[in-house]
Amino acid sequence: MSSAARIFGFMTRKLLRDWGRIAVLVVLAALAILIAAVMRASDDGVTPEEGAGFLVWYGLSIVLPFGSLLVAADALGDLRDERTLVYLWLRPLRAASAAAGAGGGALTVVVVLLAVPLIVAGEILEVPMAGGALLAAVAYVGVFLAFGMLLSRPLLVGLLLLLVWENVIGSLSAATARLTIRSYAASLVVEEGWDVGTPVGRSLAASIAVPLAVGALGLLLAAWGWRRAEVP
Repeated sequence: MSSAARIFGFMTRKLLRDWGRIAVLVVLAALAILIAAVMRASDDGVTPEEGAGFLVWYGLSIVLPFGSLLVAADALGDLRDERTLVYLWLRPLRAASAAAGAGGGALTVVVVLLAVPLIVAGEILEVPMAGGALLAAVAYVGVFLAFGMLLSRPLLVGLLLLLVWENVIGSLSAATARLTIRSYAASLVVEEGWDVGTPVGRSLAASIAVPLAVGALGLLLAAWGWRRAEVP
């Protein structure tokens, strides 16, 4: 078994053992499905545009980013804070393998517990959520994995990033929206002409390439942080 595969298995089990965090993720995801079902069953019905507006606001602006922060920032970050990361450092483990394994474990948890329920909610509302949800998960996990490895307070910094940059500055104009992950993910969900309360309109190529590039950059930064970290 490769080093990355061993870290993947270790990290996935570690993240799933935190029942408090898992409960929060399950509640967030379950609410998406419940609200989607209520919207679909309402007397007035719901249009795909209205469904997309809800899923962009709740799914791509709250559930996936904040859930990814809770998972990925602690994947390596809490091991570092608890001074137990040294046990992994002492193994013959390449930085790239460590980052890839940890990122894969965090992404698996985020996809299974958050992205898949959002896709189900999208099916209920007849909105194609798969591409946007999965690519947003890749980007956010990469970013917050790097935060956990490089920053002393990754949750606080990540929360400020999401509140200020993604949800405030990114909503000001089409120009600032180009600098947010949400804009590219939402562009895969929204059809031309729909108003979902946030600037969209990225091209298909950009909507795929940018989240993948952001996720890859996050893994590279996490690997760099692994190499430069000092054994306590």
